[in-house]
Amino acid sequence: MNAWLIEGINPAETVPGILVSHDPLVYLLGLNTGSTGPGLLRHDAFLDTKVKHFFFVNPMWTLTGAAFRAQVVDRLNSAAVNFPQHTYVLLVNDPDDISIKETLDPSIAVYVCGEHALASTDIFQHNPVSRRYDAVYIAQNHAGKRIDLACKIDTVCLISRGFSSVDAEAKAALFRTLYCPNITIGDLVAEQVAEFLNASGVGLILSEREGQNRATIEYLLCGLPVVTTANVGGRDRFLVPANSIYTLPDPQTIADAVSYVIRSDFDRQAVAQLATQSVHRERKWLSHIVDSTLESHGYRPIDIASKPLPHHGFSRSRSMADFLNQRFKALAN
Repeated sequence: MNAWLIEGINPAETVPGILVSHDPLVYLLGLNTGSTGPGLLRHDAFLDTKVKHFFFVNPMWTLTGAAFRAQVVDRLNSAAVNFPQHTYVLLVNDPDDISIKETLDPSIAVYVCGEHALASTDIFQHNPVSRRYDAVYIAQNHAGKRIDLACKIDTVCLISRGFSSVDAEAKAALFRTLYCPNITIGDLVAEQVAEFLNASGVGLILSEREGQNRATIEYLLCGLPVVTTANVGGRDRFLVPANSIYTLPDPQTIADAVSYVIRSDFDRQAVAQLATQSVHRERKWLSHIVDSTLESHGYRPIDIASKPLPHHGFSRSRSMADFLNQRFKALAN
């Protein structure tokens, strides 16, 4: 049977997530996909099967927004009630978001564990090189990222796939020195991003609300101290006084904080080591959540901590055809 023969499913549609086990069927899924809402779980046609699935779902965004929170609650509850043969586990980024459990179907478990558990400690490592930029900011071209707050820092590397040359020129007029590698190089692979991080003195996080925000853990794994504004969304779970400075959302205050960090005695090797330990611990925690859930339903553990998981695990987009063909392949074996 072909994926595209299932009524109601467009095989070309992409949704975030990965299949991490064929037997049993275990998925790590992201929910926040812009206009398409709750990703794979929005498709009743996919859920309508007698074969048990285990869905470990991450919202990929802060649940402080009432509309998005209601969307997550509605889709998870609908899936749990209409397709109770499956198991649903919500993995939130922010400890404050665990309160969503009160509004979910009792069968849905909730844990604090985000995509930082999947960060690549092989690609993102501390590799000392000469500093070319005072600060680096990985940020989409979106007002919520508050990029202009970095305008008084002497030299800034802005990594953003959402920037055009016109956008970059407009921003450069506001900054002292701004370099946008995506304009000169194009889309960067993870290894190239790591090179720019290692050539920078500080990592910036200046948004007020976030979701996964992989930039935080990528900075830390490369040994970069982080200058950040206060936020919600869980991006700061791995930030402590030994690796970060919190500042007001003011350009001069942020520039002063960056200068302080560059002049200070932050141990970049220690920052990287702590981040690596944190990622490994978080991955073991995720593996425990998955395995204990499987065992409670009579299935063997799969130990995903020992598997090579993609850096953008929850948010990696795959086509519906891929998900369906993987399932058909699993059922045929």
